[in-house]
Amino acid sequence: MLMLEYVPNFLETKLAEAYFQELYSSLKWTTQHFKIFGRVVEEPRRVAWEGRRGTSYRYSKAKMEGHGFSGIVNSLKHECEEVAQHPFNFVLCNLYRDGDDYMGWHRDNERSLGERPIIASLSFGVARDFLMRPYPRGDNETIVLSTGSLLIMSGEHLLNWEHSLPKRPRVNEARINLTFRALTPV
Repeated sequence: MLMLEYVPNFLETKLAEAYFQELYSSLKWTTQHFKIFGRVVEEPRRVAWEGRRGTSYRYSKAKMEGHGFSGIVNSLKHECEEVAQHPFNFVLCNLYRDGDDYMGWHRDNERSLGERPIIASLSFGVARDFLMRPYPRGDNETIVLSTGSLLIMSGEHLLNWEHSLPKRPRVNEARINLTFRALTPV
């Protein structure tokens, strides 16, 4: 089974730039807040989501309900499904406004992703380092996710590796990442 596949030029640069502009202006970006050790903290990025009606996704006590896919996201979903050879019913969209926005170390191992999860991660905008390491600890590996690139992570990779998008203070441009998921009822 496919575990990790990186397609650096999945979309042409000019097309990826046009998609970036459309996604940036059309998605409903929100700021999530979480309670950690009794303090309310703001998530260090903006998020939006879309999904098949009736689906919902939870992480860190946040619940996101699917209400259908917009035209652009639905089109990109179908393209990712062809490469992954797997259907997706939800997408978590991340907006990293600059290098101060980040995602800490984590594994996508929520029960709703099933026993053999699969995620197709499509990147737009400025290139950013994506770090991976064996769980619970190991040496970091880096993939530079450029605009128009596709990273597919599945099965044992998602269960046995963790990943992050670290802060990069010298990055002054935005990045959008669409993470297509196949959710199962829990």
